[in-house]
Amino acid sequence: VTDNNNCTGSDTINITIEICEGITEQTENNINMYPNPAFDNITIQLSKAEIIIIYSADGRCVFNSQSSSNKHIINVSNWAKGVYYIKTSNESMQTYKFVKL
Repeated sequence: VTDNNNCTGSDTINITIEICEGITEQTENNINMYPNPAFDNITIQLSKAEIIIIYSADGRCVFNSQSSSNKHIINVSNWAKGVYYIKTSNESMQTYKFVKL
């Protein structure tokens, strides 16, 4: 930094950033999503088989699955960074979100 009298000074600051990976998010409907945020894969575990639809923040459907399995491991490595919305439906429609890094 230089002031009006051409006197200079400097200082060093160390910043530590911790990225939280592998945090399991359990919702009230017994749905687990991890890791959130995700880099390569996101695992979605449901209490029972449901339809899963994932939308990007701009509303595009990027994943759609209807199967008898209650565990889904979804490869998101090629998806753009950002927020995604997961809709699950069976008897009711629920929406959750995760972040792709």
